[in-house]
Amino acid sequence: MTEEETMQPRPAGMQFPCIIDVKVFLISRDNNLELVRDVLLSNLPDEDLLEISTRESSKGKYQSYSCKINAREKQQIDELFVKLSHHPEVVMVI
Repeated sequence: MTEEETMQPRPAGMQFPCIIDVKVFLISRDNNLELVRDVLLSNLPDEDLLEISTRESSKGKYQSYSCKINAREKQQIDELFVKLSHHPEVVMVI
């Protein structure tokens, strides 16, 4: 079998609804979890925020939040990333 024959076709783009992970990095503060939840829920219904877990950097300067969400459409994801990445408290979003 050739390499071409064994390759599986890829779907064209994401299929919605789908579950995605969004990672948000902030400088450590007491209210970060509330901030992340508020921004996420401003773009999502409560039931689409499936899980949030947090980790602190080894020196305690930063916190990261891994957020599992049920995304219903691409525009929703785009708006969420813009809102998070433009927030003054947020260092980075991936």
